[in-house]
Amino acid sequence: MKNLLFHIGFHKTASTWFQNEFFLKHTSTFNALDIKEKHYHSWIAMDFIFDEEQNMLNPNDINKNAILEKIDKIGTTEDDRINVITHERLSGNPHSGGFDSSIIADRIHKIFPNAKIFMVIREQNSWLLSNYYQYLTAGGTKSLVKYLNTKYDAKIPYFSPNHIKYHFLINKYYDLFGKDNVLVFPYELFVKDKPIFCETFGKFVNKEITINQNSSNKKYNKKVGFYVNYKTRWLNIFYSSSSVNHYSPYHTKVLSLAVKGLRRMLIKLFPKSVDENLIKSQKKIISDWSRGIYESSNNETSKLIGIDLEKFGYSITK
Repeated sequence: MKNLLFHIGFHKTASTWFQNEFFLKHTSTFNALDIKEKHYHSWIAMDFIFDEEQNMLNPNDINKNAILEKIDKIGTTEDDRINVITHERLSGNPHSGGFDSSIIADRIHKIFPNAKIFMVIREQNSWLLSNYYQYLTAGGTKSLVKYLNTKYDAKIPYFSPNHIKYHFLINKYYDLFGKDNVLVFPYELFVKDKPIFCETFGKFVNKEITINQNSSNKKYNKKVGFYVNYKTRWLNIFYSSSSVNHYSPYHTKVLSLAVKGLRRMLIKLFPKSVDENLIKSQKKIISDWSRGIYESSNNETSKLIGIDLEKFGYSITK
């Protein structure tokens, strides 16, 4: 396939914005593959992760025939537009430490060795806080401290701080596809300077890229009620059932709606100051916890992508 781009995440780096406001709306430039209404990621991306029965693929299986057959049914563009497969899960899942991110990279390369790769990274402390609240949304019940410090027992993987040592995955994709075919862009620079992003991305795909003001200002997955969601996280066993809460047997649709209604009511009762105070304390917990973990990786990442990440708040070894 010609003109194929994989947007692989990371999570919590405006992926939903890219999927809805960038790839889907720029129809003269992109052909976003297998994106369904209200689910802006490419569902075919999951065929790089599990089979038709939703069983995890064998690490040595690239699932090539199933992927090519599905792409053939979906249909790709015959013009010079760029076919896009976009899903943040392709960089691994943060709640399982990104354990299969390298395996997925190998699968992509073995099937589509001439593809281009687009990756967005984010300063780790900011990422950690945003990711933790996504974990609660997914049904998690651990406190922030426990989430950060649960250790791997060589059985089921949990969150790992090593997942966001970005240089490892960047090097992997550079080795597989070549540096010229991989664009790594800091989330902070994207937020701060959309024209610079458009110029950089345009050169990468050899297209003229623009973003209108309305799209630029769109916000997705905006969180509210931090205090209420954190303090009532134990209710998540009734709110949802997923692997992050061991497929809670207590979840039902009725209980889920009840929890949702209770939280809405509580959020109205508490002033914004309780959210602000909680976030301030959690930022300190994360800052203290992460000290010394990411500096070396960020140094390496800065060199790899040719951008001074210290300017955007990333911890760098002095």
